[in-house]
Amino acid sequence: MQIGSDASHTYRGYRLQALYTLHRILTSEENDGLIFQPEGKEDLCVLNVDGHILEIHQVKAHSEKLSLSDFDPEKKDSFFYRIDSLLKEESKTKIYITSYGAIGPELQKALEGDGKEREQIAKKVSRFGFISESGAKNILGNIEIRHIDETVIVREVYDRLTNSLMGIDPDSAFQLLHYWLFIAAEGKRRITRRDVIDRVLVVGKFLAERAAYLKEWGTTILSIDDYEIVDEQERQTLANEFYLGISTNYRHILANLDITRETRIGEIKQKFEQARIVIVHGASGQGKTTLAYRYFHESFPNQWRFQVRLVENRQHALSIAAALAGHADALGMPVTVYLDVSARDKDWPDLVQNLYTHPSIQMLVTVREEDFQRATLSGATVRFEELHLKFDEAEASQVYKSLTEKDIPSEFLNFEEAWTKFGSAGPLMEFVYFITHGNTIRERLKEQVTRLKDDVRVQKLQSAELALLRLVSVASAYEARIKVKPLADRLGLTVPERTFQLFENELS
Repeated sequence: MQIGSDASHTYRGYRLQALYTLHRILTSEENDGLIFQPEGKEDLCVLNVDGHILEIHQVKAHSEKLSLSDFDPEKKDSFFYRIDSLLKEESKTKIYITSYGAIGPELQKALEGDGKEREQIAKKVSRFGFISESGAKNILGNIEIRHIDETVIVREVYDRLTNSLMGIDPDSAFQLLHYWLFIAAEGKRRITRRDVIDRVLVVGKFLAERAAYLKEWGTTILSIDDYEIVDEQERQTLANEFYLGISTNYRHILANLDITRETRIGEIKQKFEQARIVIVHGASGQGKTTLAYRYFHESFPNQWRFQVRLVENRQHALSIAAALAGHADALGMPVTVYLDVSARDKDWPDLVQNLYTHPSIQMLVTVREEDFQRATLSGATVRFEELHLKFDEAEASQVYKSLTEKDIPSEFLNFEEAWTKFGSAGPLMEFVYFITHGNTIRERLKEQVTRLKDDVRVQKLQSAELALLRLVSVASAYEARIKVKPLADRLGLTVPERTFQLFENELS
C-alpha cells in the first residue's frame, strides 16, 4: 500500500493532495450532491449544487513542523489574504488546514484558541500591511486544523476499493484513480461523487478485462513498474553489469546506478511540449536507453508507462497500436509508450504512425543513428520532435562529477586528466567504462581476444571456439539471432555448453 515515488517533482507535489481528495470523496457518506474541485480555490474546494463554497482545504505535507512562514504572509496573494477575500463573499465557508505532518506549537495554539498566541500570529500577519490585526484574528478563528496520517488514509481508500469492482487489483486501481485525480487537479476540473463512482466502474472493468489477456499483453507490451531493490547481492550484480557496459534495463535505474543527465531530461520534456512523439537518436553507446528509462522513472507513475519490446512487421504494429489505444480509451487518461528500436524492428515507423493519431498517447523512441536515417518516417505524415545525442566535453565533465559523487573509484586526479587520456572523443558508455576501469572497452576486448588467440595457439582452446566468438560478434553487431545447436554442430564443438560458459565468464 505505497504511493509510488517514481513521479516527477510536479507529480510528487500533487500526489498527497490527490490522495486526500480521493479519501474525502470515497469515505464520506454526505457527498451526494456535492462538487469537488481540486486546485480550484486552494488545494481542494467543496461546493454545493448552487455553486456556493462549503469547504476550503489547504493540504500541507512538510517534513518539519508547520509554521506561519510556510504560508508566505509577506506575499499579497498568499493563503491568509485569499481566505480574507473569500470570507467576505462566503461567510459560512469552513476553512481547513489539513496537515500530514506536525504543526508548530505557536501556530497550533493560535488556531485552536483565542489567546496570546493568536494575538502574536495576528500581529505578525498584519505587519505586512495587507490586512488588519482584527481581520487576521478573525481568519485564524475560522480555520480548523485536521491532522491526517498517510498510512491510515491509504488503508481506508484501499478498503473501499477492495469492496468495489476493482477488488481484483486494488494496487493498480489505486494508482489509476490517484493519477486521474492528479490530471483533474492540473485542469482545475470540478468533479462529483458520481464522477468518481463512474471512474471506479470504468477502471474496474478495464482491470478485469486486462487480467483475462494478461499473458498476451505481457509479451510485447510491458508495464514499466517500480519496485524496491533490497538485496545487496542483486544490487552489486546490477552495478557490475552497468559499469561493464552491458545493455541497460530498468532495474539499473531502480538501483540508481546511472548518471542523471538533467539537461537532456529537460530537453525531452521541452520536446514533448511541442509534440506527442519524441525520437532520440544517436550512435551506439550514447546512453539513449538509460536516458529514456530515467526520464520515465522521474516523469510518470506506475500504470501509465509502457514499453514495446518488438515490432515484427506491419500487422504486428497495427495489433500493438490497437492494444495501446484500447488501454487509453478504456481509462480516458493519457498513456506514455517507450520503444527502444533494435535492428530487427524494421517496421517501427508504422507503430509510430498508428499511435500518432491517438490524442491520449505520447511516445518516446530511442534509435541508433543509422536506423533513424534509414527509417521511412515523414514529417508530413507524423509531427515529431527529435533529439540528437552526441557526447561532448561539457557532458563528460558532468558525468565525471556524478561518478565521483557516487564514490566510484577512479585512477585519475581530475576530469581534465581523464578526458585527455580518453582521447577527448568517444561515446558516453566507453567514457563511463574508462573512468571506472582505467582503460577503454576497446582496449579490454583487444586484450581478451589476444589472450584467446594465444590459447588457441598453445591448444588450450579449439580454433572452432574462436570462430564461434567471431560469428557471434558479427551477429551481435547487427542485432541478429543465431540458433545455438545448428551453429555448434556446424563448428564441431565438442562440449558447447562449456564453451559458452567460458566466454560468459571471460566477458563478465
